Amino acid sequence: MNDIVPHFFVSYSRGDRDRYLDAFVKHLRKQVSDLVNIDEQHVGFRDVDNLKSGDDWKTGISTNARRSHSLVCLYSTRFFDKNRQHEYCAKEFAIFLKRNNAQYQLDEVGGQFRGAQYIFPVLWIGENDLQAVVPSLPPYAVKSIQYTYDHNEYVKNGLQWMMKKKRGAYHDILLNLARRIRDCTKQPLPPLENEIDIERMYNAFWESPEGAAAAGPAAKPADVAAATLRPGPMQLLAFEIRLSSTNVPVWIPYKNLQNPPNFATLVSDVALSPENKFDYTIQTVDPTAEGVADDVSKVLATATGKQIIPILFVHPECLGNEIARTAVKEILKNKWRGGLVIPVDEIDAEAVALIDKYRGELEAARSDQEPAVMRIAAGNASTFQTAAVSVAHAVLALIQKNGVVQQVHPHHEGLDALPRFANTTRGAGNGQ
Repeated sequence: MNDIVPHFFVSYSRGDRDRYLDAFVKHLRKQVSDLVNIDEQHVGFRDVDNLKSGDDWKTGISTNARRSHSLVCLYSTRFFDKNRQHEYCAKEFAIFLKRNNAQYQLDEVGGQFRGAQYIFPVLWIGENDLQAVVPSLPPYAVKSIQYTYDHNEYVKNGLQWMMKKKRGAYHDILLNLARRIRDCTKQPLPPLENEIDIERMYNAFWESPEGAAAAGPAAKPADVAAATLRPGPMQLLAFEIRLSSTNVPVWIPYKNLQNPPNFATLVSDVALSPENKFDYTIQTVDPTAEGVADDVSKVLATATGKQIIPILFVHPECLGNEIARTAVKEILKNKWRGGLVIPVDEIDAEAVALIDKYRGELEAARSDQEPAVMRIAAGNASTFQTAAVSVAHAVLALIQKNGVVQQVHPHHEGLDALPRFANTTRGAGNGQ
C-alpha cells in the first residue's frame, strides 16, 4: 500500500455512480492536488480508483477509512439505504465517527451524534428530492452534521444538477470543499491503529453504537472535549446548555420563520461565514446533571489555557429551573476566558420574562478575575449571529491583550497575521 495518507475518502452508493459522479471525484482530486501538491492518484481514496482486481477490497476500504484525513460522502436516497442491503456507506461513516470520538446523545426523538469534524456531506441530489421518499433523511442520527453551502440552487437541486446547469457555481462549491479538505491536514484526525472488520461495524444511520443506550441524554462533558481541540483563538467551543427534558429535542431558538434554523445550524452559519471562518465544536449539556458545573468548568479552563474561545449558549428555559440556574451561576464564578449568550425569540414573552427576572443574578455571579462576556440575543436569527460574533470578538481582544497570539488563522491565504473577527453580519439585529 502506498505510504501517502489520502487527504479525503470518498463514500458513495454504487447505484449512484455515473459519468457525473466519476467526473466530480476527478475534479475534486485535481483541485485538492493543486492545493497540497500531492499527485492526483494518491490525494484521495475511492475504492474503484485505488483498488485493483485481486486486492482485498474489504481490508483496503477499512484501512483507508482508518487513516484518511477527511470523509467526503455523497448524500442520496441510495446512500442512506434503509433496507440495509448495501451498508458500506453507513459503516464507513461509523469509522469516521469513531475516529472523532463523537458523542452519541439520546433524546425524545432518538440518538444523535454530536461533535464530529472533518466529515463533509455533499448533496448529490436536492434536499427535497432526498426527503421525497423517506422524509426523515438525512437520518436523525447524523442530522446535526451540516451539509448545506450558502447557495440556494445547490440545496434545492444538488451537486449533480449544478454540474449540468451551473458550472460556475459548481466550481465555487468544489473549491470551497477542496479548501476544507486541505485545512483538515493541519491537525488531522488520529488514525485508528488496530485493524477493523468493516462488515462488523454498526450501521451509523439506522443503529446505535454498542453501549449507546446506557449513555442517556446529554452526556456530561469530558475533559477530552477541549483537550482534543487544536490550540488557538480561531477555534470555537460552543456549549448548548439546555434541559434534556425539554419538549423540543433539537433546539430552535428562533421560531418566527417559515423554516427556522436549529442551534447547530446557527453556530455553523457564524463559524463558516465569509467574515469569520473558524473551526468549531458543539457540545450539548444538561445543567441539571450531577456534577455538571465542575465538569464544564474544567473544560472551560482547559480551553482558556489553549486560547480557544468557549461560549455558553443558554436556553432561556434553564433560568426558570433552580437547579439549572444554579449550575450556570457556579460555572460563571470560575476563572475562564469566554462568553455567554442567551438566545431568545422576541415573540416568546415567557422567555423574555425569565431573562428580565434573572439576568441580574447571572451578572452578579461572574468572576471578578476573568468575567465572561455576556449578551442577550433577543430578536431573530441574525441577532444570534450578531451576538455570537460580538462575544467572540470581545474574547479575542482579551486574548490579544493578555499575550501574543501564536496561532495563524487556519483558513487564510497570504501573509501571516493576527487573526481577527469582523464584527459584521449579513442581516440586521443587535445583541443586547
